[in-house]
Amino acid sequence: PRLDAAALIAGLRRLFSGSADALPELVTRRFKSMIVKRARPTQIQIDGDLVDMPAEVHVRVLPKTLKALVPKRRRG
Repeated sequence: PRLDAAALIAGLRRLFSGSADALPELVTRRFKSMIVKRARPTQIQIDGDLVDMPAEVHVRVLPKTLKALVPKRRRG
């Protein structure tokens, strides 16, 4: 089901506040590797880009491979 604009905005707020897992529309999983099987090949979003993918997608989490720069918090 598609979310309306108000629900989407409320969900985004929760995403950035760290409480997104409380959204009933969001399903989270913890895993080291996973196979996602879908009825047919389709696009998925990877880092904001749409990518054509097969119906079966193998996902693996590689520990300590993501490097991120985070700005210092401003005081005030």
